[in-house]
Formats: sequence, C-alpha cells, structure tokens
Amino acid sequence: MLPWVTAAMFLALAALLLRLKGPGRAPLPTVPEETVPAAHPDSAAALHRVRRAYREAGAALAAAGLGRAPAETPAGYAARLGAAHPVLAAPCRP
Repeated sequence: MLPWVTAAMFLALAALLLRLKGPGRAPLPTVPEETVPAAHPDSAAALHRVRRAYREAGAALAAAGLGRAPAETPAGYAARLGAAHPVLAAPCRP
C-alpha cells in the first residue's frame, strides 16, 4: 500500500508545480540591448592578462607542492593557502 501513497504524493506535487508554473505568471522583464553598456575595448585584453597571471601563479604554486585540489574552489584554495602560509596571504588582506 505504501507505493500507492508515494505515487499519489508525487502526482499531487507535480500538479502543484505545474499550477505554479502556469500561464497566469507574468514573464520576467528584459533589458533592451541598447541600455546594456558596451564593453570597454581594452577589457578583453585586461581579462586575458588576469587569467594568464592566475594560471601562472597556480602553476608556480603547484610546482612548489601547493597545488589546487580538483574539486577546490578558488576561494577555498585561497583560504587554505592563507591559513597554511600567512606570508602568502598578507599582501591580499586589506
């Protein structure tokens, strides 16, 4: 009898979700393209330099045995490095 109860609850939840999604909802407002500021011409080059510097720093740290774990976020990596080596974190603190 338990599978029937589970199926009924699943169908009720699906009906509720479909009702919430229904056509009565207003669409999200969009921003016209002309109001979106254009990117600065040098922003792509600056972004490239930042990415290259990040990759080079990561390679140098990995060569020193302080590489980033595959599932580690950049913030988690920075926190781990800062906790283990406060000298590395000092220039980054306000």
